[in-house]
Amino acid sequence: MEIAKELNLGQDSLVFLDDDPMNRDLVREQLTDILVPDFSLDAEHYTKTLYSLSVFMPFAITEEDKKKGEMYHQEKERNKVLTSAKNFDEYVKNLEIEIKISENSKDQIQRISQMTLKTNQFNFTTKRYSEKEIENAFNLKFSYDEAMSVKDFFDVLKLVSSKGGDIK
Repeated sequence: MEIAKELNLGQDSLVFLDDDPMNRDLVREQLTDILVPDFSLDAEHYTKTLYSLSVFMPFAITEEDKKKGEMYHQEKERNKVLTSAKNFDEYVKNLEIEIKISENSKDQIQRISQMTLKTNQFNFTTKRYSEKEIENAFNLKFSYDEAMSVKDFFDVLKLVSSKGGDIK
């Protein structure tokens, strides 16, 4: 639970790996949202078992994905800023947040698609769109799409969203 809180992730985003069946059973019972694969097998089969879990198969790897470790570290630093701030307004001011919105940013198609495929945090419709579907929407005259990037003092957090005309 501490790891999920520190990384600002839901427990359903975590996988618990352990060769001890008692530890696995404990996590399964206490933390039901965490995926706990069965590792009651010889060590030479671990890699094959990990590859068989679809949760480790990304749709595409973006520049943001390559920075995940750094992003987690910086989220920890943001939490330090939050706890040291007198109030939420001071916290936001200290982060020096900048938002950039650009229309029909074709260079963001991969990231927009990725955000619709892997999270409900920024996708309230829960519809999933491939890169090709996003690209097709950008090419439609009635489509209205925006890409948004958010940058703060730590200059790593970048989120992209898309909204607008129906993609069919």
